[in-house]
Amino acid sequence: VVHQGHTCSSSSRSSFDPPLHRPRFFAATDGADWRRSLKEEGYVTVADVLPPEDVDEALRLLLCDLQRLRPELSSLEEVRECHLPPPSSANDLRARAGLCHGEFAWFLRCHPRVSQLFEQLFELPPGSPLTGSVDVVALAPQGSSAGSRSRQWLHLDYSPRKGRIWQATLQLFPKTASMGAGWERIAVMICKAPSKWRAPSAVHALLSCCLTGAASRATAGVTLGLMHGESKEAPSPGTRRLLPALVGAPVVAASVGPEGQPLAVAADVPHLDLRWATPQEAMRRLDVSKLWELLPPEVRTYISPEQPRALRQAVSPFIRELSLFTFPEPPKTGEPLDRRRRTRSKVSRNMSADVSRHPGTPVSLSEPVAVAAAAAPAEAAPPS
Repeated sequence: VVHQGHTCSSSSRSSFDPPLHRPRFFAATDGADWRRSLKEEGYVTVADVLPPEDVDEALRLLLCDLQRLRPELSSLEEVRECHLPPPSSANDLRARAGLCHGEFAWFLRCHPRVSQLFEQLFELPPGSPLTGSVDVVALAPQGSSAGSRSRQWLHLDYSPRKGRIWQATLQLFPKTASMGAGWERIAVMICKAPSKWRAPSAVHALLSCCLTGAASRATAGVTLGLMHGESKEAPSPGTRRLLPALVGAPVVAASVGPEGQPLAVAADVPHLDLRWATPQEAMRRLDVSKLWELLPPEVRTYISPEQPRALRQAVSPFIRELSLFTFPEPPKTGEPLDRRRRTRSKVSRNMSADVSRHPGTPVSLSEPVAVAAAAAPAEAAPPS
Protein backbone atom coordinates (compact mmCIF):
# COMPACT_ATOMS: atom_id res chain seq x y z
CA VAL A 1 0.00 0.00 0.00
CA VAL A 2 1.33 3.44 -0.81
CA HIS A 3 0.01 6.61 0.82
CA GLN A 4 1.59 10.05 0.28
CA GLY A 5 4.59 8.29 -1.23
CA HIS A 6 5.24 6.09 1.81
CA THR A 7 5.34 2.36 1.04
CA CYS A 8 3.86 0.05 3.67
CA SER A 9 3.55 -3.69 3.84
CA SER A 10 0.01 -4.98 4.15
CA SER A 11 -0.69 -6.68 7.45
CA SER A 12 -2.43 -9.99 7.96
CA ARG A 13 -4.15 -8.40 10.95
CA SER A 14 -6.05 -6.03 8.68
CA SER A 15 -8.56 -6.60 5.90
CA PHE A 16 -7.51 -3.29 4.33
CA ASP A 17 -5.41 -4.37 1.35
CA PRO A 18 -6.30 -2.34 -1.75
CA PRO A 19 -4.41 -2.78 -5.03
CA LEU A 20 -1.42 -0.53 -5.60
CA HIS A 21 -2.43 2.57 -7.51
CA ARG A 22 0.13 3.81 -10.01
CA PRO A 23 -0.51 7.47 -10.83
CA ARG A 24 0.16 9.03 -14.19
CA PHE A 25 3.38 11.04 -14.24
CA PHE A 26 3.37 14.45 -15.90
CA ALA A 27 6.29 16.54 -17.07
CA ALA A 28 6.67 19.81 -15.19
CA THR A 29 6.48 21.69 -18.50
CA ASP A 30 3.02 20.26 -19.29
CA GLY A 31 1.31 22.70 -16.96
CA ALA A 32 -2.04 22.75 -18.72
CA ASP A 33 -2.24 18.94 -18.71
CA TRP A 34 -1.30 18.40 -15.07
CA ARG A 35 -3.53 21.24 -13.87
CA ARG A 36 -6.43 19.64 -15.70
CA SER A 37 -5.67 16.27 -14.09
CA LEU A 38 -5.39 17.92 -10.68
CA LYS A 39 -8.80 19.51 -11.12
CA GLU A 40 -10.36 16.20 -12.13
CA GLU A 41 -8.60 13.82 -9.73
CA GLY A 42 -7.79 16.01 -6.73
CA TYR A 43 -4.07 15.20 -6.90
CA VAL A 44 -1.33 15.10 -9.51
CA THR A 45 2.18 13.66 -9.77
CA VAL A 46 4.82 15.64 -11.62
CA ALA A 47 7.98 13.75 -12.59
CA ASP A 48 11.64 14.78 -12.70
CA VAL A 49 11.17 18.15 -11.07
CA LEU A 50 14.81 18.43 -10.01
CA PRO A 51 17.85 17.57 -12.13
CA PRO A 52 19.72 14.45 -10.92
CA GLU A 53 22.68 16.46 -9.63
CA ASP A 54 20.39 18.49 -7.36
CA VAL A 55 18.79 15.32 -6.01
CA ASP A 56 22.29 14.05 -5.13
CA GLU A 57 23.13 17.38 -3.49
CA ALA A 58 19.94 17.31 -1.41
CA LEU A 59 20.76 13.78 -0.21
CA ARG A 60 24.29 14.85 0.67
CA LEU A 61 22.88 17.72 2.73
CA LEU A 62 20.46 15.36 4.48
CA LEU A 63 23.39 13.18 5.55
CA CYS A 64 25.22 16.30 6.81
CA ASP A 65 22.18 17.30 8.90
CA LEU A 66 21.86 13.83 10.36
CA GLN A 67 25.60 13.62 11.10
CA ARG A 68 25.31 16.82 13.13
CA LEU A 69 22.76 15.01 15.29
CA ARG A 70 24.41 11.56 15.16
CA PRO A 71 28.14 11.92 14.33
CA GLU A 72 28.61 8.14 14.11
CA LEU A 73 26.67 7.92 10.84
CA SER A 74 28.74 7.60 7.65
CA SER A 75 26.00 7.06 5.06
CA LEU A 76 22.23 7.22 4.68
CA GLU A 77 22.23 3.43 4.34
CA GLU A 78 23.12 3.17 8.05
CA VAL A 79 20.25 5.33 9.27
CA ARG A 80 17.48 3.60 11.21
CA GLU A 81 14.44 4.84 13.12
CA CYS A 82 16.47 5.07 16.34
CA HIS A 83 18.75 7.71 14.78
CA LEU A 84 15.90 10.16 14.08
CA PRO A 85 13.83 12.39 16.35
CA PRO A 86 10.53 10.64 17.07
CA PRO A 87 7.43 11.68 15.13
CA SER A 88 4.54 13.13 17.07
CA SER A 89 2.02 10.70 15.58
CA ALA A 90 2.09 7.30 13.94
CA ASN A 91 3.72 8.58 10.77
CA ASP A 92 7.13 9.59 9.41
CA LEU A 93 6.76 13.38 9.81
CA ARG A 94 9.63 14.89 11.83
CA ALA A 95 8.95 18.25 13.48
CA ARG A 96 11.54 17.97 16.26
CA ALA A 97 15.30 18.54 16.59
CA GLY A 98 15.32 21.40 14.07
CA LEU A 99 15.53 19.06 11.06
CA CYS A 100 12.94 21.09 9.16
CA HIS A 101 15.43 24.00 9.22
CA GLY A 102 18.51 22.05 8.22
CA GLU A 103 20.39 22.47 4.97
CA PHE A 104 18.42 19.63 3.34
CA ALA A 105 15.01 21.22 3.84
CA TRP A 106 16.06 24.74 2.83
CA PHE A 107 17.89 23.56 -0.29
CA LEU A 108 14.66 21.98 -1.53
CA ARG A 109 12.27 24.75 -0.41
CA CYS A 110 14.32 27.45 -2.13
CA HIS A 111 14.88 25.57 -5.37
CA PRO A 112 13.66 27.76 -8.27
CA ARG A 113 11.79 24.84 -9.84
CA VAL A 114 9.62 24.56 -6.74
CA SER A 115 8.50 28.16 -7.11
CA GLN A 116 7.92 27.65 -10.82
CA LEU A 117 5.57 24.76 -10.11
CA PHE A 118 3.51 26.78 -7.66
CA GLU A 119 3.39 29.70 -10.10
CA GLN A 120 1.96 27.34 -12.69
CA LEU A 121 -0.40 25.87 -10.13
CA PHE A 122 -1.90 29.27 -9.33
CA GLU A 123 -1.53 30.41 -12.97
CA LEU A 124 0.62 33.35 -11.92
CA PRO A 125 3.34 35.11 -13.96
CA PRO A 126 6.97 34.23 -13.17
CA GLY A 127 8.32 36.02 -10.12
CA SER A 128 4.91 36.54 -8.49
CA PRO A 129 5.20 36.96 -4.70
CA LEU A 130 4.55 33.67 -2.89
CA THR A 131 4.79 32.84 0.80
CA GLY A 132 6.02 29.37 1.75
CA SER A 133 5.50 27.15 4.77
CA VAL A 134 8.35 25.77 6.87
CA ASP A 135 6.70 22.44 7.36
CA VAL A 136 8.05 19.08 8.51
CA VAL A 137 10.41 16.73 6.76
CA ALA A 138 9.17 13.21 6.02
CA LEU A 139 11.87 10.66 6.76
CA ALA A 140 11.29 6.91 6.89
CA PRO A 141 14.53 4.91 6.78
CA GLN A 142 14.68 1.25 5.95
CA GLY A 143 12.48 -0.85 8.24
CA SER A 144 10.42 2.03 9.61
CA SER A 145 7.07 0.45 8.83
CA ALA A 146 7.97 -3.15 9.71
CA GLY A 147 5.09 -4.74 11.58
CA SER A 148 3.13 -1.50 11.71
CA ARG A 149 -0.26 -0.68 10.24
CA SER A 150 -0.36 2.84 11.59
CA ARG A 151 1.76 4.54 8.93
CA GLN A 152 -1.33 5.08 6.77
CA TRP A 153 -2.01 8.52 8.19
CA LEU A 154 -5.09 9.57 6.24
CA HIS A 155 -6.41 12.92 7.41
CA LEU A 156 -8.19 16.06 6.26
CA ASP A 157 -6.75 19.55 6.15
CA TYR A 158 -8.79 22.69 5.62
CA SER A 159 -8.95 25.41 2.98
CA PRO A 160 -8.82 29.18 3.48
CA ARG A 161 -11.56 31.54 2.42
CA LYS A 162 -9.35 33.28 -0.11
CA GLY A 163 -9.21 30.37 -2.52
CA ARG A 164 -8.11 26.82 -3.09
CA ILE A 165 -4.71 25.85 -1.74
CA TRP A 166 -2.48 22.81 -2.13
CA GLN A 167 0.14 21.01 -0.11
CA ALA A 168 3.08 19.36 -1.85
CA THR A 169 5.34 16.48 -0.99
CA LEU A 170 8.70 16.93 -2.69
CA GLN A 171 10.03 13.41 -2.68
CA LEU A 172 13.51 12.13 -3.53
CA PHE A 173 14.35 8.73 -4.97
CA PRO A 174 18.01 7.84 -4.37
CA LYS A 175 19.78 5.61 -6.87
CA THR A 176 22.29 3.90 -4.60
CA ALA A 177 22.08 2.16 -1.25
CA SER A 178 24.64 4.47 0.36
CA MET A 179 22.52 7.45 -0.67
CA GLY A 180 19.34 5.96 0.79
CA ALA A 181 17.80 3.80 -1.95
CA GLY A 182 16.47 1.45 0.75
CA TRP A 183 14.53 4.21 2.53
CA GLU A 184 10.74 4.14 2.47
CA ARG A 185 10.51 7.91 2.13
CA ILE A 186 12.78 10.95 1.90
CA ALA A 187 10.74 14.10 1.42
CA VAL A 188 9.90 17.58 2.58
CA MET A 189 6.37 18.93 2.87
CA ILE A 190 5.93 22.27 1.08
CA CYS A 191 2.98 24.60 0.78
CA LYS A 192 3.09 27.95 -1.03
CA ALA A 193 0.36 30.48 -1.69
CA PRO A 194 0.07 34.02 -3.06
CA SER A 195 1.45 36.42 -0.45
CA LYS A 196 -1.72 38.51 -0.56
CA TRP A 197 -3.63 35.58 0.97
CA ARG A 198 -1.44 35.69 4.05
CA ALA A 199 -2.50 37.24 7.35
CA PRO A 200 -0.04 40.01 8.32
CA SER A 201 0.73 38.22 11.58
CA ALA A 202 1.78 35.08 9.68
CA VAL A 203 5.09 36.67 8.70
CA HIS A 204 6.00 37.24 12.36
CA ALA A 205 5.23 33.62 13.24
CA LEU A 206 6.97 32.05 10.23
CA LEU A 207 10.14 34.12 10.66
CA SER A 208 10.26 33.12 14.33
CA CYS A 209 10.07 29.46 13.28
CA CYS A 210 13.06 30.05 10.99
CA LEU A 211 15.05 31.53 13.88
CA THR A 212 14.25 28.81 16.42
CA GLY A 213 14.01 25.69 14.24
CA ALA A 214 10.29 25.08 14.76
CA ALA A 215 7.94 23.60 12.16
CA SER A 216 4.93 25.47 10.86
CA ARG A 217 1.81 23.77 9.71
CA ALA A 218 1.30 23.49 5.98
CA THR A 219 -1.74 25.27 4.60
CA ALA A 220 -2.56 26.94 7.92
CA GLY A 221 1.09 27.91 8.32
CA VAL A 222 1.35 29.68 5.00
CA THR A 223 -1.88 31.66 5.49
CA LEU A 224 -2.10 32.12 9.27
CA GLY A 225 1.35 31.32 10.64
CA LEU A 226 0.12 28.39 12.73
CA MET A 227 2.71 25.95 14.06
CA HIS A 228 2.95 22.31 14.98
CA GLY A 229 2.34 21.58 18.65
CA GLU A 230 5.96 20.50 19.12
CA SER A 231 6.99 24.16 18.78
CA LYS A 232 6.12 24.68 22.46
CA GLU A 233 7.94 21.60 23.72
CA ALA A 234 11.22 21.78 25.60
CA PRO A 235 13.92 19.63 23.97
CA SER A 236 14.51 16.26 25.63
CA PRO A 237 17.66 16.04 27.79
CA GLY A 238 20.41 13.96 26.25
CA THR A 239 19.35 14.61 22.65
CA ARG A 240 20.82 16.97 20.06
CA ARG A 241 19.15 19.77 18.16
CA LEU A 242 20.00 21.73 15.02
CA LEU A 243 20.27 25.50 15.37
CA PRO A 244 19.16 27.15 12.10
CA ALA A 245 21.50 29.22 9.97
CA LEU A 246 21.52 32.99 10.48
CA VAL A 247 23.30 35.76 8.60
CA GLY A 248 26.99 34.95 9.08
CA ALA A 249 26.24 31.87 11.22
CA PRO A 250 25.98 28.36 9.72
CA VAL A 251 23.77 25.53 10.91
CA VAL A 252 25.22 23.92 14.03
CA ALA A 253 24.04 21.28 16.48
CA ALA A 254 23.85 21.60 20.25
CA SER A 255 23.33 18.94 22.90
CA VAL A 256 20.50 19.27 25.40
CA GLY A 257 21.53 19.37 29.03
CA PRO A 258 19.73 17.71 31.97
CA GLU A 259 17.57 20.79 32.53
CA GLY A 260 16.90 21.48 28.85
CA GLN A 261 19.74 24.00 28.50
CA PRO A 262 22.15 23.99 25.55
CA LEU A 263 25.49 22.36 26.38
CA ALA A 264 28.64 23.96 25.05
CA VAL A 265 28.85 23.70 21.31
CA ALA A 266 31.32 26.51 20.97
CA ALA A 267 31.74 29.60 23.04
CA ASP A 268 31.13 31.90 20.09
CA VAL A 269 27.85 30.54 18.70
CA PRO A 270 25.97 33.70 17.63
CA HIS A 271 22.54 34.34 19.15
CA LEU A 272 22.49 31.01 20.97
CA ASP A 273 19.78 32.19 23.36
CA LEU A 274 17.45 33.19 20.53
CA ARG A 275 18.08 30.09 18.44
CA TRP A 276 17.40 27.93 21.50
CA ALA A 277 14.14 29.73 22.36
CA THR A 278 10.63 28.67 21.37
CA PRO A 279 9.10 30.63 18.49
CA GLN A 280 6.56 32.10 20.90
CA GLU A 281 9.41 33.51 23.03
CA ALA A 282 11.16 34.86 19.92
CA MET A 283 7.99 36.69 18.86
CA ARG A 284 7.70 38.32 22.26
CA ARG A 285 11.31 39.50 22.13
CA LEU A 286 11.72 40.51 18.48
CA ASP A 287 9.52 42.32 15.99
CA VAL A 288 9.36 41.42 12.31
CA SER A 289 12.13 43.83 11.33
CA LYS A 290 14.60 42.38 13.83
CA LEU A 291 13.82 38.81 12.78
CA TRP A 292 14.25 39.82 9.14
CA GLU A 293 17.72 41.22 9.84
CA LEU A 294 18.90 37.99 11.51
CA LEU A 295 17.82 35.52 8.82
CA PRO A 296 19.60 34.68 5.54
CA PRO A 297 18.28 36.46 2.40
CA GLU A 298 16.92 33.27 0.81
CA VAL A 299 14.94 32.45 3.98
CA ARG A 300 13.31 35.84 4.40
CA THR A 301 12.50 36.06 0.67
CA TYR A 302 10.85 32.63 0.86
CA ILE A 303 8.65 33.79 3.75
CA SER A 304 7.95 37.32 2.58
CA PRO A 305 9.23 38.60 -0.77
CA GLU A 306 8.53 42.20 0.28
CA GLN A 307 10.48 44.18 2.85
CA PRO A 308 8.90 44.11 6.32
CA ARG A 309 8.60 47.88 6.67
CA ALA A 310 4.83 47.79 6.28
CA LEU A 311 4.67 44.75 8.57
CA ARG A 312 6.54 46.30 11.50
CA GLN A 313 3.38 46.79 13.52
CA ALA A 314 1.98 43.34 12.77
CA VAL A 315 1.24 41.50 16.00
CA SER A 316 1.19 37.73 15.98
CA PRO A 317 -2.03 36.07 17.10
CA PHE A 318 0.04 34.04 19.55
CA ILE A 319 0.96 37.23 21.41
CA ARG A 320 -2.70 38.02 21.91
CA GLU A 321 -3.66 34.49 22.86
CA LEU A 322 -5.34 33.97 19.51
CA SER A 323 -8.04 36.54 20.23
CA LEU A 324 -8.74 40.24 20.08
CA PHE A 325 -11.24 42.01 22.28
CA THR A 326 -13.24 45.12 21.45
CA PHE A 327 -15.70 46.92 23.67
CA PRO A 328 -18.77 48.85 22.50
CA GLU A 329 -19.49 52.43 23.47
CA PRO A 330 -20.82 52.94 27.03
CA PRO A 331 -24.61 52.57 27.27
CA LYS A 332 -26.74 55.65 27.02
CA THR A 333 -28.38 57.07 30.16
CA GLY A 334 -31.12 54.76 31.35
CA GLU A 335 -29.88 51.80 29.28
CA PRO A 336 -29.63 48.59 31.36
CA LEU A 337 -26.07 47.65 32.26
CA ASP A 338 -26.56 44.12 30.94
CA ARG A 339 -26.72 45.65 27.47
CA ARG A 340 -22.98 46.13 27.64
CA ARG A 341 -21.57 43.35 25.65
CA ARG A 342 -18.04 42.43 25.12
CA THR A 343 -17.30 41.17 21.65
CA ARG A 344 -14.68 38.63 21.08
CA SER A 345 -13.32 38.22 17.57
CA LYS A 346 -11.31 35.09 17.11
CA VAL A 347 -8.40 34.88 14.77
CA SER A 348 -9.47 32.92 11.71
CA ARG A 349 -8.54 29.26 11.83
CA ASN A 350 -8.65 28.42 8.19
CA MET A 351 -6.73 25.44 7.05
CA SER A 352 -6.41 23.88 3.71
CA ALA A 353 -6.05 21.11 1.35
CA ASP A 354 -3.33 18.75 0.49
CA VAL A 355 -0.81 18.27 -2.30
CA SER A 356 2.00 15.84 -2.72
CA ARG A 357 5.05 16.34 -4.72
CA HIS A 358 8.19 14.45 -5.54
CA PRO A 359 11.47 16.15 -6.39
CA GLY A 360 14.05 14.19 -8.31
CA THR A 361 11.52 11.94 -9.87
CA PRO A 362 7.84 12.63 -9.51
CA VAL A 363 6.18 15.49 -7.83
CA SER A 364 2.72 15.25 -6.53
CA LEU A 365 0.28 18.01 -5.94
CA SER A 366 -2.79 16.77 -4.21
CA GLU A 367 -6.00 18.28 -3.06
CA PRO A 368 -7.59 15.19 -1.45
CA VAL A 369 -10.81 15.59 0.39
CA ALA A 370 -10.09 19.25 0.63
CA VAL A 371 -11.94 20.02 -2.56
CA ALA A 372 -15.12 19.75 -0.54
CA ALA A 373 -13.58 21.67 2.32
CA ALA A 374 -12.55 24.56 0.12
CA ALA A 375 -15.98 26.14 0.41
CA ALA A 376 -16.35 25.44 4.13
CA PRO A 377 -16.56 28.35 6.57
CA ALA A 378 -13.23 29.47 8.00
CA GLU A 379 -14.11 28.30 11.50
CA ALA A 380 -15.70 25.03 10.50
CA ALA A 381 -13.04 23.10 12.38
CA PRO A 382 -9.90 23.69 14.44
CA PRO A 383 -6.49 23.40 12.79
CA SER A 384 -5.29 19.85 12.35
